[in-house]
Amino acid sequence: SRNYLQSHPYLSYTYRRTGKCSRKDINAYGFSGPEFPETRDPENFSILVLGGSFAEQSSRQKPEMGIPLESVLNRKYISPNGKPFKIINGAMVGGRQPMQATTLLMLAGLVDAVISIEGRGEFYAYGQNRRIVDSSLLPRDNGPTREDFLKYFFLLKAHDLFYFFQSNPLLKNSYFCYLLASTILDFSSLNSNDYQQFFPSHPISFTDVELKRAFVEEYSGYLRAMLGMAREHGLKLAVFLQPTPAIGKKLSTEELSVVGDLAYGKVYKEMAEELLKLKAQGIPIFSLLNTFSTLAESIYVDHTHLRNDGNLNGYL
Repeated sequence: SRNYLQSHPYLSYTYRRTGKCSRKDINAYGFSGPEFPETRDPENFSILVLGGSFAEQSSRQKPEMGIPLESVLNRKYISPNGKPFKIINGAMVGGRQPMQATTLLMLAGLVDAVISIEGRGEFYAYGQNRRIVDSSLLPRDNGPTREDFLKYFFLLKAHDLFYFFQSNPLLKNSYFCYLLASTILDFSSLNSNDYQQFFPSHPISFTDVELKRAFVEEYSGYLRAMLGMAREHGLKLAVFLQPTPAIGKKLSTEELSVVGDLAYGKVYKEMAEELLKLKAQGIPIFSLLNTFSTLAESIYVDHTHLRNDGNLNGYL
């Protein structure tokens, strides 16, 4: 096994259950957490949580903490059927549509309600000449491979050759030497395992406004599909737009040192405002952008995630 993710025919990818990089807490479906039930649990009010790593963080079992979202719900609320809340994790690192819609299609018969926390992963396609579905393919942020190290080795050698040729008066104008170094450099830059475009781009004539409109249309299609499945199975559904360090919270000095460039905030807010208009069409979509606006303490540990400690329950 070369990394902790594996390709999946319907979900794009899941966690590995076996191999050197596998984790012990992965169930048969490839999600983190215990095995899914075979049928809807009559003793609990089960909620399927969908989304990316932010959603997974709130719905995954943690030592001595339990499942953060489950703990908060049982402490503060009474479920619609009066039974204890039970969280089932269907979120996945890097998850984005249509992974949420596909997961709901697979697991709708096992739960009473669905919460999807999303928007951050899909944002990378907003205003871009690619579709959301093309952004949900197996990511390459899952650790270096042997091929990665080979590429890096050849990259270093290519630069060494360029420097040597340029510093040699007899070779610096040689076409052969340039071709040799360029060939090695090209080999080091091969992207055979990076994202591939499996779906057609939008017409090159599309303006920025048209690209953003196409994004909203594609996104709303996935959300309508989820709403249809929820209604068919008698489930409650709520879609939440994920908070981000770039909006809503006054960041501490500690947070500013880890959250990265926040210039995307204005565009992310614009995307959120466009998606929230879908509520008028009956889609149950809500914003979490200002969730942490009153918190002064440090909660973000990077560009997306919250502190993974006992305070997580308090933030929720």
